[in-house]
Amino acid sequence: MNVTEQIQEYIHGITEFTQGSKPRALNQNELPEKIYNILTTESHLARRPDPEFKKVIIGKIRQTIQEQKPLNMVLTVGGFKNYAARNAPHVDWAEVFAIKNMLNLCVPIAEIYQPGLHLEYSGDSYAVPLFDNMPKDTVDTYVKEFGEVLGIFQQFLPGNIHLSQKNIDEFYDITDLENRMKSWVAEVRQDQSKVDEYVEQFYQKAKNNFLGRGIIDYSHATEQEMNEVLVESILLDRAWLAIDIAERAEYLDGGLTIPLINTSVPGCIALKSVNMRKIAFWLGNGYLRVTPERVIPDIIHGTKFEELELSYADITTPFNCMYGFDTVPYLVTE
Repeated sequence: MNVTEQIQEYIHGITEFTQGSKPRALNQNELPEKIYNILTTESHLARRPDPEFKKVIIGKIRQTIQEQKPLNMVLTVGGFKNYAARNAPHVDWAEVFAIKNMLNLCVPIAEIYQPGLHLEYSGDSYAVPLFDNMPKDTVDTYVKEFGEVLGIFQQFLPGNIHLSQKNIDEFYDITDLENRMKSWVAEVRQDQSKVDEYVEQFYQKAKNNFLGRGIIDYSHATEQEMNEVLVESILLDRAWLAIDIAERAEYLDGGLTIPLINTSVPGCIALKSVNMRKIAFWLGNGYLRVTPERVIPDIIHGTKFEELELSYADITTPFNCMYGFDTVPYLVTE
């Protein structure tokens, strides 16, 4: 089998969710631990859950089973594409590989638990223009296309798995949210030591995420001016998180909801976007590493993606109807 054939076979398998041998029937006492173990498969974890958090999640699973409801899982994501990604603001193979990786956990759960599950992707999306200078229309593009990718996957999934996305414009009036964020920042700025603490901790993140030529063009800003802009970005980002954690706690983590995340944040089941490495899929580009034995999905930050000596394979895929999916980038390795 040549490289192109290897890649085509792998890509074809992305939307295959055929059941293997029929799983052993489990009673209600066995099911919660089994489902938890699937969700926390070692190769998928970005951070190992602590024992107390494990008890909480198993308790939620057990109660869901007793009520014979679908498991409700909310996966917190960016809801945008980082400007450094090659196809930004469009989705790319990173999103496809990350969703597939998540579904590799969901399908085995649905096989052993008939009511199945609901997996919702919860994006920050429209908060991002308020602190990262990202135009709203670029977020619109990403949200639309991400929904299309979910829709393509949905066609191939067992009937007891339901995918959806929900973004913050469904929870907040964005103008009101912006005003509240600015009030929070004004209050924090009264304590310079707190400002310094935030800047020290989050300056590099802001520098990586802030779009210099976005809603406002800062391409001619001085170093001092840019530094002031980034400090404000950091504080607005902290304001958004403070408000959101307080006001959407019930949605994100309340009741029987199982909280998931694609970064190493505590208080959620922290999962890798791909098993290859720890990176949030919206921050990078997806490609395939091809070895003689197998094809491995990988995601790498946009700036590093451009340094790879990639080839591109023309392939047939359900995603061909979307922008940028007519080829798949790959790297042949030993």
